[in-house]
Amino acid sequence: MAEIEWTSRAFLALEILPQEIAFQIIKQVDLLSQFPHLGVNLASRFVSLKNYRQLIIKRKYRVLYDYDEFEKMIYIVAVIRWLSYLKPC
Repeated sequence: MAEIEWTSRAFLALEILPQEIAFQIIKQVDLLSQFPHLGVNLASRFVSLKNYRQLIIKRKYRVLYDYDEFEKMIYIVAVIRWLSYLKPC
């Protein structure tokens, strides 16, 4: 089972969301501790994000995270609107 650590940037983004949405995101992120590969790997489309995965919440938000298999740690890097553009590299 992996531990989850939120970056300050991701936590601040979560704090400004409506409470109901924030709780939905937290609930989905908590699943990552048991299923760290649940999110889609971004390596195929975004070379600069090769170690990152994304979890889509309610087709409105994306959670970007990095899973360190060696340390069994999940780092939540960002919480952004689904429509926010990620530039392909």
